[in-house]
Amino acid sequence: MFNRKHGFSEAFVRGCHSKRLSKRDYEELGRCDSLEDVKTYLESISDYSDYLRNVQPPVKPEDIVACCKRRHVKEFNTCQHQASPPLSTFLEYLTYGHMIDNLMLALNGMLHGRSSEEILDKCSPIGLFDSLPSVVISGNVQELYRLVLVDTPLAKYLSGAVSAADLDELNVELIRNVLYKEYLQDFMKFCSTLDLRTNELMKNLLDLEADRHAIRITVNSFGTELSKSVRTTLYTNFGTMHPDGFVRLATCETVDEVKQVLVTYPGFHEVAAKDDAHDVDRGLRILELESCQRVLAEQFNLAAFYAFSKFQENELSNLMWLTECIAQRQKSSLGEGLICIDTHL
Repeated sequence: MFNRKHGFSEAFVRGCHSKRLSKRDYEELGRCDSLEDVKTYLESISDYSDYLRNVQPPVKPEDIVACCKRRHVKEFNTCQHQASPPLSTFLEYLTYGHMIDNLMLALNGMLHGRSSEEILDKCSPIGLFDSLPSVVISGNVQELYRLVLVDTPLAKYLSGAVSAADLDELNVELIRNVLYKEYLQDFMKFCSTLDLRTNELMKNLLDLEADRHAIRITVNSFGTELSKSVRTTLYTNFGTMHPDGFVRLATCETVDEVKQVLVTYPGFHEVAAKDDAHDVDRGLRILELESCQRVLAEQFNLAAFYAFSKFQENELSNLMWLTECIAQRQKSSLGEGLICIDTHL
């Protein structure tokens, strides 16, 4: 049944995944002395050539990043156009996280008086909704709130939790966390209606994402006015660390205390050994990608599409970091930002 409905789409994403940049590719890219060299290498080893051939010198980091985005959007859109239920609904859920990011980028940019071009350039094409460009151009924050309620699936996460009066600079991160919590819980509920193996795999992946969400909220709240009681309300109602670990996270006041909570969970021992908050978050991202790679080793499940999207996001993040390091002649910093999980199965 799965193969008849979704077999072609699964084969398509596995084919795209086989073309992700490998560890060896990143090693070779790290030896490049200029962005022109990066462009030449990417054109020689992948289908990035279809997107890079019209990039003219001098090559800038944003040129290569834009090509990466276009490639990923084409892959995702092709997958969406082929999909039938329940995969089509599953893929819609994958766009919601990007929609939340775009909404926060728009809100933050409008509050700080940034140009519409600057805001829209940073938005993910996968999370765009039709009316966003016109509202960003108008600069009307209240209209942005109305738009989300009328024109996007985020309405069910926003309505009742956030009011138009909350849309100010102090509340941007709070709103993001509220929306993301509601999104994760809704996604988990939807996954529980899917086939048994997809549900099992997605529960593991979303449990880890819920843990990351809670840890990120906790660490980012240090030194802010966010109270411990409010912090607790932003955690999801599931996760590897739920409920006891989340209760303990809510009382943490330093990164070391967070690490003391993590070390009590076998899956987080290596993460707990990291030096600072950046390394902890990086360790969690590595755990996520390793889990995604294990999912991709299996067949006939929708979780593979989630895993594929996470590798897309990581490749974009890697190319952002790599191109900036090379452009700024800071190649010694490459290892601090690159996460290289070999994708070739």
